Amino acid sequence: MNHLKKNTLQSEPKTGITTFLFLLIYFFLVSYAYLFLFKNGGPKPLYYYLAFIAISAFIAIINISSPNIPKDRRFVFFQFWVVIYVIYFVTHVIFSPYPDIALPALIINFEALLIAICAIHVSLTLKIVRASMWVMGLAAILAIPLNILDFFDPIFTAVPGRSAGFYENPTISGQMIALMMVAGIPIFKKKIRTIFVLFCGLAILLTFSRAAWIFWLVGFFWMLSQNELKTRTHVKSIFAFFLVLMLSAFLFSGFFGKMITGSKFEHYLTPNTMARLGIGGKVMSGDSYEDRENLIKHSIKDFSEAPLFGHGIGYTEAQRRRPHNMYLLFMSEGGIIGLFIYGFFIFSLWFSAHGLGKPLVIILAISGLFTHNNLEQPAMMLVSAFIVAHGALSRHEANRKK
Repeated sequence: MNHLKKNTLQSEPKTGITTFLFLLIYFFLVSYAYLFLFKNGGPKPLYYYLAFIAISAFIAIINISSPNIPKDRRFVFFQFWVVIYVIYFVTHVIFSPYPDIALPALIINFEALLIAICAIHVSLTLKIVRASMWVMGLAAILAIPLNILDFFDPIFTAVPGRSAGFYENPTISGQMIALMMVAGIPIFKKKIRTIFVLFCGLAILLTFSRAAWIFWLVGFFWMLSQNELKTRTHVKSIFAFFLVLMLSAFLFSGFFGKMITGSKFEHYLTPNTMARLGIGGKVMSGDSYEDRENLIKHSIKDFSEAPLFGHGIGYTEAQRRRPHNMYLLFMSEGGIIGLFIYGFFIFSLWFSAHGLGKPLVIILAISGLFTHNNLEQPAMMLVSAFIVAHGALSRHEANRKK
């Protein structure tokens, strides 16, 4: 699956306490523990961002003459995207008719972008991509019991009846667990990977995010196709494939919802979660589904009115109808140019990815259909950084062995 073997990377130089602090803040960011701590009297999120950037800058300075940074031609595509994205965003902010919204958006997006750039540079400088896998895997392990607890006793979630853990937003929770499941799978021995994946699936199921269910399926089927799970024979792999496919159809068709109607679990469901399970209607129904339909219609109309440059950054928020869709957001606010910018982002990740990076890009590409804030969340941008760094280092290790 990847060339980042433990014995290869353990021989690489580390910088001791700075590496530990870097990975610790990395963990806080991808697990959303930093937001949980902040809401319980801890440091502001900005302090975590500044600490992450400062530590990364320190590591870069003390390794400024390091000859060990892998050179990867595919990385150029992501670097090019960063340049055109910055130009696009700054230009749009300058000419935006909504400066009170556009300027804060610029700061939020550039914070996340700078964190991603720092993560890529440090990961390649110190060759600690495998350590990043550990961070992702441990963050997923933390999220599993929190989501289970959150379903039976809504402590963290902003949407009662739907688990979220530290993420508060069930959709973000499901998406991050699916991404961390794939990124962290190499740290586990094959005999326990299936258990890990199934528990991740349970945690994602309890978010009642239909998009996150799809993300888990993408990760599961990729692992199955790459023989990352202990199935021993092709017959067992084929059986597992069709079993999960049937269970997915069972879930999405609404039969699962009908089955638990009247059971003791129904007590923990809300009208929102019941609608998502198809109880009293269809799985693809409810206020959320209808709202998204209306937002799609408005976004297409907005695009038709300003197809080349869009209405400017901040437009959808000013109109109070952000589309919950990255593609529609860039179409409405940036027109064809904006859509190209986001499309090139996905392409640059795909071209940079290697091995497990591919399903991560697929999940991010699909998630763009269900969320409008992939580029402004540090956790999502850290996943993007992981994809780029993992691809560059994997190809470097492969070429060195030839």
